[in-house]
Amino acid sequence: MRYSPLLSLCRITAGIVAAFGYMPSAGAAPDRTIDEVASFPVDRPTGALVSRSGRLFVTLPYSDYSDERHVASVMEIHADGSRTPFPDAEWNRRFDTLPPGADPAVHFVNVQSETLDAEDHLWIVDHGSPRGKGVIPGGAKLVEIDLAANKTILTVVIDPALAPEKSFVNDARIDIKRGYAYITETGVGGVLVIDLATGEQRRALTAGEWIDVAPEGPTVEGITVPQSARAKVPRTPDGIALSDDGDWLYLQAHPWLSRTTYRIRTAVLCDASIRPDDAAQHIERVASTVFADGIQLDKEGNLYLTDVERNGIARLRPGASEVELIAADRSLSWPDSIGLAPNGALYVPVAQFHRRAAVAGSDRSQPPYAVFRIDLERHKTP
Repeated sequence: MRYSPLLSLCRITAGIVAAFGYMPSAGAAPDRTIDEVASFPVDRPTGALVSRSGRLFVTLPYSDYSDERHVASVMEIHADGSRTPFPDAEWNRRFDTLPPGADPAVHFVNVQSETLDAEDHLWIVDHGSPRGKGVIPGGAKLVEIDLAANKTILTVVIDPALAPEKSFVNDARIDIKRGYAYITETGVGGVLVIDLATGEQRRALTAGEWIDVAPEGPTVEGITVPQSARAKVPRTPDGIALSDDGDWLYLQAHPWLSRTTYRIRTAVLCDASIRPDDAAQHIERVASTVFADGIQLDKEGNLYLTDVERNGIARLRPGASEVELIAADRSLSWPDSIGLAPNGALYVPVAQFHRRAAVAGSDRSQPPYAVFRIDLERHKTP
């Protein structure tokens, strides 16, 4: 099945917003500098990244909210609006349609996120749980794709001891200079570190009391994440961002739990002599920010956060103690992550996760689900 035709970079107008029926949270105002670049009728995008050469890649989990209409886990969105499964159709075949015994190490099972490294290679995080029913052996993995050759060049299968059945490898950042990958794991909780040269893997930081928990969960468009759902989530980092020099890993607590941003020196995480529980002693509290599902750092040290409560994007400048709301629009209904393009534009996938029955009590989702571009050069703060 093909997706609906795409009008490339179509400008959102008040009429389109009204047609989709999005409602703003408090503090959000329509912003006409936000452009829709892709939309999907079934799958909810969780990642949107632009390479140095201007290629756009989107991740689409095959999770419990997907169905047989799922087309691909990783899509390249071309300038004319056409889409191509990436790196090829075979990697993107629905895992439940493969013959028995198919190797999950060479097929996407349930892709969660993506990141680009300093060499412009695309890395895919696959938490390996078909439709969220439990991680299968060999399913959880980190896949490196050479964009020049459009081929996978490295697959690191996550050790089952680090990615058991109820685990959830979530977000990743890659430090090519030092040769390490950092991955949040939000099922058991904590941060995994992989030595890309040796393949050695370990849990370098555990979930725990070091994360502040807000009394109430986020309220988005009148829907509050219930305490019963929050109680099932470990006190764990979720979104991460790596400083330009590679010295610091910034950690954002799970978006259902906390507004607090933290950081830790990567030297601590990479030191195998430091026990995972003891690593928490080295964590620094950066600021009280927002309930955020994704964060991103630019070269100047500005931290961008998805502000789920205000349907927007917030920014924390270096040394600041408070965030500023730099973009808000009712169409940004649960912004999931942030991709920073080479020209400074932000690419934001919108997943509407708060409208799912698990949070809202009944399914209030309003497809399609979209990816938006925010051009900061022409942006006017609401």
